This record gives sequence, C-alpha cells and structure tokens, in this order.
Amino acid sequence: MKIARIIAAAVLAVAVPITAIAAPTPFDPGLYQASDHNGVRTVWTPYANSERIVTGNGASRYWSVSNSLLSFDGNLAILSGRLSNNSNTAQGADLGFDFSMLLQVNNAGTPYCTYGNATCAALTPSWTLFTLLTGSLTGIAGTAMDGLTYDITERSHHGPQVGDGANALEANDFGFSMWFNFVRTDGGPTNAGNGYSFWQDGFGDFNMDLDLIPGGNVAPVPLPAGGVLLLGALAGLAAARRRKSTT
Repeated sequence: MKIARIIAAAVLAVAVPITAIAAPTPFDPGLYQASDHNGVRTVWTPYANSERIVTGNGASRYWSVSNSLLSFDGNLAILSGRLSNNSNTAQGADLGFDFSMLLQVNNAGTPYCTYGNATCAALTPSWTLFTLLTGSLTGIAGTAMDGLTYDITERSHHGPQVGDGANALEANDFGFSMWFNFVRTDGGPTNAGNGYSFWQDGFGDFNMDLDLIPGGNVAPVPLPAGGVLLLGALAGLAAARRRKSTT
C-alpha cells in the first residue's frame, strides 16, 4: 500500500502542469509612450491641502497625463508630457502643467516593491533604477496655472524605477514610478484670487504605464523650455561620450 501511494503521488505530480514564470519585459533603449496607469491617473498628491499642488473650486488630488513620451539611450532618459487635473472637464482644462525630467541609470539604488517577498524577488532584479537629475512643472499658458513653475526632486520614499510591476501598482504592468517633492519657484502668492490656492511645496508620486513604440517613428512631443534644455543636455552628453570613445 505504501509503495502504491508513492507511485500515485508521483503520477499526480507529473500530471499537474507547472506554471512557467514569464520572462521579464526588457527595458531596451528606445522611445516609449507613457500613459495613466489603467487609464485612471498618473500623479497622486496627499489629502492634506497644504501638501497638494492646487486646492479650491473642486480641484482633484489626482492628475492625468497626455502627450507623454519617455526616451531612453541606455543610460539617460527624458520623460516629458502634460498633466491635467482630474476634476470636471472645465476645471481639468483650466488646471494643467507641462512636465519634464532628466534621469540617469543608478542600479545601486533600492527598488520599491510591495507585492510580497516571492513576487518582488522575481520582479525587481529586472528593474532599471534611476536618479532624478533635474525636473520641472510649468503651468500651461492661458490657463489658471499660467506663470506657475515648480522644481521637482526625488522623495526618500522611493526613487525612479522602470520594469514589470515597477509602477508600484500592478505586478503585471510594465511601467514607471517615483515619489517626488515639489517646490514652487515663480515667487507668486499661494492664494491666486481666482478661487484656487497654489501651494508653495509638497509631495506626491508618479505611476505610469509604458509601451515601446516600434522604431520610435512618431512625431516628437512639444516640450516646455525646461524640456528643450534637457534634450540639449542629453545630446551634449551623448556627443561627449562619442568623442571620448574615439580618442
């Protein structure tokens, strides 16, 4: 009987299919379309009014992205696009930023993962970690945010990361996330006199899905002035590396 049970268990073990672990999505150099996670939102800011970007007139804590691209050369990445407030249609059109970030690979960093030990152990080795070199938010001309400017920096909660599950919201999605601090730099008052309050500093997070654009054959996204400077910096660094490699 004992031998029979052993044989039966062995047969059952062979009969049960083993679920293969999917190969991680590679983060290859190229151009990526960035979008709201699950079509819902990209930026979150806290409940406390004084830590949010804007309050008043029903302004939301959440922001959605459009016209956003991430360009990656294997070392440096530029992420840029436009953020609109997730309030009603009229307010969403009146509350918006152009944003831009310059990132550099820093795989000595620590990944931020909350899916549980086993899942994180399988996912995080394939992630690409970054340092945020510079970042900015610029109010869109002709809106209630016209003239507003903010610097954004990494928050200690966790730095920029890209990979399967790196959006920190869903393990099966390839994406980007980071926590950030923002500091207003235009010198304007908090109370704008139009029913909105634009706060001087605070924090939040980015959570985005990324999709590789095959061949990268798309029209470039118009960048704010800060984004143009970032592109110039990236081009200069690339040229410097080429000169170094030929000497």
